[in-house]
Amino acid sequence: MHLHLPNDVSSENISNGSFNNTGKYSFCGPGTKVQKRMNEGYQGVNNLDKACKQHDISYSKNKSTKERNVADDILANRA
Repeated sequence: MHLHLPNDVSSENISNGSFNNTGKYSFCGPGTKVQKRMNEGYQGVNNLDKACKQHDISYSKNKSTKERNVADDILANRA
């Protein structure tokens, strides 16, 4: 499942990026390859996507449910 962008928001286009022109958020949605996208230079298409990026980073660093719940709460407050 991927979250598609609103019609008035363009997807990121990074030189040699693997996720260009998809019509989807760069970080929002399940299964994001956050480290790969960051290495390629993706930043997030808008404030929501940037919050999703921070959420993904937190999930990659924290494996406990308690720590992940904190990340979920932060994302919910930013959305």
